Amino acid sequence: MNTRQPAGHKTSSITASTLAATAAFPITIRDAVITRVRPEVRNGTVTRTIGEIQIFPDAGRIEIVLGVGVMDHERAAVGHNAVVLPHELRADADADFWDETTHRRTGERVWRCALFLAAPDPLLLLELEQLADATNEVHA
Repeated sequence: MNTRQPAGHKTSSITASTLAATAAFPITIRDAVITRVRPEVRNGTVTRTIGEIQIFPDAGRIEIVLGVGVMDHERAAVGHNAVVLPHELRADADADFWDETTHRRTGERVWRCALFLAAPDPLLLLELEQLADATNEVHA
């Protein structure tokens, strides 16, 4: 699971030590109501932005928000990410990839970082489907 921002991303006032301090916060995973999964190009690679990690430093909690349209395997990957996230925050948290903002609905201070995966290659998937169909054809 990649949480890195695209090149040219602006730096933030969040530090690695403040991120490390949030590693003990409880983590919940929830579905977004409006925000959809979206394809993006990051460093020349087509990705699917499937959600974001939101840290609420004042409330002492972390939410992983999944966009509308997330696939089952992506949901499973996020579940695994939730297990390793505290370790990542303590070990190698690159604070430059986090934005600080105010949550639109609650007004709370929140640190956000996008979650994305490499998008499947549609041509490769089509080729695999054609191979599977070819082996299942009945010849008379």
